[in-house]
Amino acid sequence: MGLHARDGDAFQLLFLSGPHRGTWRCCSGLVLIGREIENSIHIPHPSVSRLHALISHDGIQHILFDAESLTGTRLNGIRITAPHALLNGDIISVGAKVHLLFLHPSRPRPTISPLACRKHQRTLFGLTSN
Repeated sequence: MGLHARDGDAFQLLFLSGPHRGTWRCCSGLVLIGREIENSIHIPHPSVSRLHALISHDGIQHILFDAESLTGTRLNGIRITAPHALLNGDIISVGAKVHLLFLHPSRPRPTISPLACRKHQRTLFGLTSN
């Protein structure tokens, strides 16, 4: 997480599933996601690589990168093979069962209802109600 976050650089991640389910993380700067404890977002799950994915800010938008992880990084259910711009409300999946909701506080929130969101998550990712 950067020490000198620029305006528009800060964002939030909500864990929809996985070991930190239901928790929020505020992030800025270069964000490293993976199993290593030194990562900005530490996810202790066996299907997550030591360095699984990265999120950076190019001055205009946030960009998601897969770090050549074994199980891949998905954006809204689709595996990414190249850097991809993030939009407010995107769902990032790392490993087999860890899903994060990307939210940018200065951009409009997604207009999907919580009930529709839960149904969408179950359909797209095979999540259970547990």
